Amino acid sequence: MLLLCFRCILFHYFKTSRQEATMRTLFHNLVFASLAALSLASPALEKSVAVRQADDLPRLVIYYQTTHDRSNNPISMLPLVTEQNIALTHLVVCSFHIQADYIVHLNDFPPDDAHFSTVWEEARLMQEAGVKVIGMVGGAAPGSFTTRTLDSPDAATFEHYYGQLRDIIIQYNLQGMDLDVEQSMSQSGIRRLVERLHADFDEDFEVTLAPVASALRNGANLSGFNYRTLETEAGDKIAFHNAQFYNGFGSMSSTATFDAIVANGFRADKVVIGQLTTPSNGFGFVPFDTLRRVINSLQATYGQIGGVMGWEYFNSQPGDLARPWEWAQQITSILRPQASVNLRITKEVADRLSAAWDRSVAANGEDSAEFHASQSTKPDYHSWINA
Repeated sequence: MLLLCFRCILFHYFKTSRQEATMRTLFHNLVFASLAALSLASPALEKSVAVRQADDLPRLVIYYQTTHDRSNNPISMLPLVTEQNIALTHLVVCSFHIQADYIVHLNDFPPDDAHFSTVWEEARLMQEAGVKVIGMVGGAAPGSFTTRTLDSPDAATFEHYYGQLRDIIIQYNLQGMDLDVEQSMSQSGIRRLVERLHADFDEDFEVTLAPVASALRNGANLSGFNYRTLETEAGDKIAFHNAQFYNGFGSMSSTATFDAIVANGFRADKVVIGQLTTPSNGFGFVPFDTLRRVINSLQATYGQIGGVMGWEYFNSQPGDLARPWEWAQQITSILRPQASVNLRITKEVADRLSAAWDRSVAANGEDSAEFHASQSTKPDYHSWINA
C-alpha cells in the first residue's frame, strides 16, 4: 500500500517488485509536487491453538510486500507472532495487480507460483494465531482500476476481472481486501467494487481502503473519487481506512491531520494512521517518542482511534533487515501494551514450514547457487516448536 512510489523506494535492491519500484519512483517524480501543492485454497493447518488477548481495536496493521531478500530467500512473517510483546491484528499481503488481457499477479509472479510457497504456508499459520490476513490490490502500478478492468462501464468486463480478484480471495482464504487506488477511478466504480466485495463474502470479511490522508479531508487525492461521498454512500460496508500519513499527504508530528479528517465526517475509530516503518521507505518518518505523544493526545480527545498501520515489514526500524518485527513491538507498547498474540507450533507445522521454504527457493532451480546458499539462512522452524 504505499502511496505512489515511496513505499517501494528500496525495491531496486531486491529481485521481487524491482519493476514496480522503478515505476513508483517515476510516477512520484511526475505527480507528487503538484499534489502536495494542492494539499497544505488450500486446506487449513491443524489447529495450533493461539488466543488473542485483546479486541482488535485499536488495530495494528502491517503491510507485507517485500516477500524475499536480495538473495531470493523468503522473508518470514512469523516473528510477528512468535516474538514477545507484539499484538498484531492485521497483516496485508501485497500487492495484487490486475491487468487487461492478463492474469492476476502478486508482485512479479502469479500468486500460485512456487516462489510464494512460504508466504501462503506462513499466512495460514498467522490466521491460526488470530491475525487477520487480508490482500491488497492496486498501488502505484497502473492497471487494476482502469475502465478496461475493475472500473469498466461494461458489466461483462467488470465481472471478468472482478472474478479474478474474487477467486484469489477464495483460493488463499483471505479475510479481507484492501483497495489501494492510486489512479483515477470513477465514483460509481469504487462504490460498485466495495458493495460487491461486501455482498459476496461473509460478515467477518473486511473491505478497507488505503487513501493518502489528505484525501480524507478533501485535499490532495490520488484516487479520483471523493472518499467522503463514498463514506456517505457505502460507509457501512467499509471496515476502516489505512490512511497514509506520510510523503507530504499528512503527518503525525501533531494531531492536526487526524483532527481535520474527523472534522470532515470520518469516525475516529475507522481511521488507521499509516506510518513509515523506516525513513528509507519515504519521507515523513515519525520518531517513536513523538508518535507516542501524539497518539496519547488523540486517545485523550477521541477515546478509541482506528489504530496504526506500518509500511512496510521487511526493513522496519529499529531492527532493520535483521529484526524487522521490532517496529511492531514499539507500536504495541504505544498502542495496545496489554495485548498479545501467542502461537503454539507443533512438529507437523514446523515440517510444513520447512518444506514450503525449500519449495520457494527451489523455484529458482535447485542447482542454483542461491538455492544452496539459502540453506544457511533458512529459519530454524523446528526451534519454534512449543506444543
